[in-house]
Amino acid sequence: MKIAVTGGTGLLGIALGHSLRGTHEVALVGNTSTAVMEGCASSAADIANRDSIHACLARIGPDAVVHAAAQTNVDYCEDHWKEAVRENVDGSANVASYCAKAGTKMVAVSTDYVFDGTKSFYTEDDSPHPLGRYAQSKLLGEQAARAETDDLAIVRTTMYGWNHRGKKNYAMYFLENLQAGNGIEAFADQFNTPMLANDLADAIKDLLERDSTGLFHAGCKNRVSRVQFAQTLASVFNLDGSLVAPISIREKNFKSPRPPDASLDSSKLQNETGRQTPTLSEGLGRFRQLIESGYKEEAKIVIE
Repeated sequence: MKIAVTGGTGLLGIALGHSLRGTHEVALVGNTSTAVMEGCASSAADIANRDSIHACLARIGPDAVVHAAAQTNVDYCEDHWKEAVRENVDGSANVASYCAKAGTKMVAVSTDYVFDGTKSFYTEDDSPHPLGRYAQSKLLGEQAARAETDDLAIVRTTMYGWNHRGKKNYAMYFLENLQAGNGIEAFADQFNTPMLANDLADAIKDLLERDSTGLFHAGCKNRVSRVQFAQTLASVFNLDGSLVAPISIREKNFKSPRPPDASLDSSKLQNETGRQTPTLSEGLGRFRQLIESGYKEEAKIVIE
C-alpha cells in the first residue's frame, strides 16, 4: 500500500514513517519542512491551500492518507482563531476532498480535548463538548472530513514521544530535566490516557491494513495525572521521582481552558484491531528503548 502522511515532519509523522516503511510505501508530507528518513519519500505542501495539497497528493498517488498535520498549540489557537480554522478545519476538508475525488482512504487524527472533562474514560458514543478554540477547531475538522468522504477513520488521542523537530512535549521536558537532576512541577489534577506516538502509529497501521472506518479512541490503559506520568517516567528511566512536585492546574493562567479529565476508553479500537493498547509503563518502556537504540537519529528535518 502507498501511504501519504501529512504532518510528516512532526511527532506522529516520523513515528508513522518508522512503523509503516518496512511493509508499505510511505511519503512524508511536510509544510515548510521535509523529513529525510531512510525508506520514506518526502514532499511539502500547504494543507490549508486546496490546490497545493491536492497537487502534492496527486503526484504521490497514495492508496491512503493519514492526516496528522494540525496547529496543536492550544493557547496559540485561543488568540489566533482564523489560523486555527485554516489549519485544523480547512486543512482537514482539503485532504478529505482529495481523498473523496481520488477514491483514497483517509485516517484523520483528532484530540481528546473535544471533551469537557466532566467524566472519565470517554467512549466514542459520548457527546463532545470542547472548552477552548483549539478543541473547537479539531472537532470542526472532524466534521469537515466527514462531510467530504465516507472512507474515513477518525482517531482521537493524546500522545507523547521523541519529536525530531525539537519541539518539546511534556514527556521530553520531564525526561531532560530529571536526567539533569532538576526539579519539575506537574499537574496533580489533570488526567488523560497518554499514548506513545509509536504505539499510536502501530494502531493506525492496523486500521489501515483492516480498511477500518468510523470513530476510534486511542489511549494507554491507565488514566493518569501529569504527576503520575512524570513519576512513572522517572521509574522507567531509573531517575529520581522525588524531583517531581505536584501542583494544581488552577495555579497556571492558561489562555485556553483545559479539560480536567480527557481520559479515553480504547475498547472499540482494541476490538477492531485485535491489539491491546499498552499500559503507561509499557509505553514509557518502549520510549526508553527507542531512545537508546538511536531513534533520535533516524530522521533529519530540513527547513525549506
